[in-house]
Amino acid sequence: MAKVFFCPHFVLTYEIKDVSETISDRFQNLLIKVSEKTKQRCVVLIDEYDKPLLELVDDPERQEHNKLVFKGFFSNLKSCDAYIRFVFITGVTKFHKVSIFSDLNQLNDISLSDDFAGICGITEEEMVRDFEPEIKALSEKQKIEHSECLNTLKQEVKYGFLNSILPTYIPAATEVNGLDIFSIEDYIANGNLDRIKDFLTALFAQIPYTTNDAPFEHYFQSIIYIVFTLLGQYTVCEMQTFNGRIDCKVETDRFIYLFEFKRDKSAENALQQINDKNYALAFIADQKKLYKIGVSFDSEKRILSEWKVVE
Repeated sequence: MAKVFFCPHFVLTYEIKDVSETISDRFQNLLIKVSEKTKQRCVVLIDEYDKPLLELVDDPERQEHNKLVFKGFFSNLKSCDAYIRFVFITGVTKFHKVSIFSDLNQLNDISLSDDFAGICGITEEEMVRDFEPEIKALSEKQKIEHSECLNTLKQEVKYGFLNSILPTYIPAATEVNGLDIFSIEDYIANGNLDRIKDFLTALFAQIPYTTNDAPFEHYFQSIIYIVFTLLGQYTVCEMQTFNGRIDCKVETDRFIYLFEFKRDKSAENALQQINDKNYALAFIADQKKLYKIGVSFDSEKRILSEWKVVE
């Protein structure tokens, strides 16, 4: 590996006399020397840490080499903790999915934290504070009110992201066919029971069967559990209550869905069990809207045959 030299300023200012061959050793020595010289702990800022990896996505061998170099480099952030006050790392790849950070278990991912939501881009407060003359000029030019002009600017950012950027990276988001993850997520979040029924009916109808064994009730239950869980919904199967077990409970910010499944029995029979066992009692204090759903599966035709809902 080629030697890595620090700029003369660092060498002279902090009296660095290091002949180490590796980047990690030289970086460690730099942190220690700077801290000792200044009597202060270091602040380490690393911008676009993943750029050398993303640029080599089509060259796995060189990318793997860079990962090993980075791993040694970043491992010093933990071993030199006594000399470091603060570390800030930016990039577009989640650090917990990258092996180069395996030694850094003290990092906090703030990507989706509300406390740091304004760290990138521009907030409305900043826009009004820093661009007031431009906003005023634009509103006068367009002959619209100041508030309408500001709202138009915000909407342009929103639609620019949704209509231009998002479709480029997530094409499926604009090509929904009713049997995709975006559709079912929308149906569940908005309490659209008819569309949820249509989605599950179509889903089971399209599953190929390679065995003549009759599918059991738990087979259907497991598929529904997997679908809802992958959507990030709070899902519990065989939930224990004071008087029995709920086949499946799905909970969102606004709704609670209680499912009871029956094989070769009516959906009415399934609803009857929910009522007889008083499953909804456990959620009587919850302000969310609750739906009791009876689902019947036909084991011979291998389809979702009946669906009934009671609020």
